[in-house]
Amino acid sequence: MRVGPQPIIARPAWYDRNPIDRSRRFWETDVPPHSLTQRWSYMVPSGKKAWIEVIHVMVRRTIAATTPGIIIARVNYIPKDGATHPLVEVEVTTNTVNDRHIEHVPTAMLLRAGDTIEGQTVDTSTGGAALYAVVAKITEFDA
Repeated sequence: MRVGPQPIIARPAWYDRNPIDRSRRFWETDVPPHSLTQRWSYMVPSGKKAWIEVIHVMVRRTIAATTPGIIIARVNYIPKDGATHPLVEVEVTTNTVNDRHIEHVPTAMLLRAGDTIEGQTVDTSTGGAALYAVVAKITEFDA
């Protein structure tokens, strides 16, 4: 049996396959203590893929708490058929005004149809407030 030459099919790069910006952002100041709260989510639609190009997560105490707790901001990854995995998480455990933790991560992570990422915050303090930034730059494109 002879196998002949295969035709070469040129396929455009991901950024040339109908790219769409699907960025997600939560950026608020003086947020009072709260239980675990989902601030945003993004699920890759059927027939698409997506690149997470960068994730920026920050938390800063803006008003001292009467009883300090832990302040957390995070971005989670949930594969289509899997369990939740934290991608980036920052926390502040001190009670000093302007104490902060920042992570700026250029990720270049590929998401497939059905995969999800979500931004979350939590503050277990009594009183006080915090500034949160939970941001993801995503580009969606044809699979």
